[in-house]
Amino acid sequence: MVEEKRGVGRPRKAQAPDLEQEQVNQQGTEEELIEGTDSSVLYADSSEHSLELQYQGKKWTFYYRDMTWGEKNECVDAAQVWDSGDFSFSISKYYVMALQKMLIRSPVRPITETTLTRLNREIGEALTSIVPNPMEQGTVEAVKKV
Repeated sequence: MVEEKRGVGRPRKAQAPDLEQEQVNQQGTEEELIEGTDSSVLYADSSEHSLELQYQGKKWTFYYRDMTWGEKNECVDAAQVWDSGDFSFSISKYYVMALQKMLIRSPVRPITETTLTRLNREIGEALTSIVPNPMEQGTVEAVKKV
């Protein structure tokens, strides 16, 4: 609670701001949205994207597609390691599996765990930039707001 000073005596507790109203104020005005009816727009986009890298004076092009929600969850599940009741998460396993699902065409062939882990660090870091974070912030909060 926010305290508001009044003349002499004890401070009075002010009302907590209405969170929904505060969000509307931050956004300016709330837009009226129409109800969606075409469920096909809810499915993952399977279009092809490209990532061009410059390395040793040459251009290298990697073609990929975005992961679906299910594929991302599969990668997160596979990267979990349980050992005698202890939990750990293998970020390496997550990125390798995600890139295997995402890369369509690549100068690196075949696209395996071995070939991906042997890449130069700069190339590997550039490739991981296209992979979604395993635990994205804001996703849960965005869904809860609806």
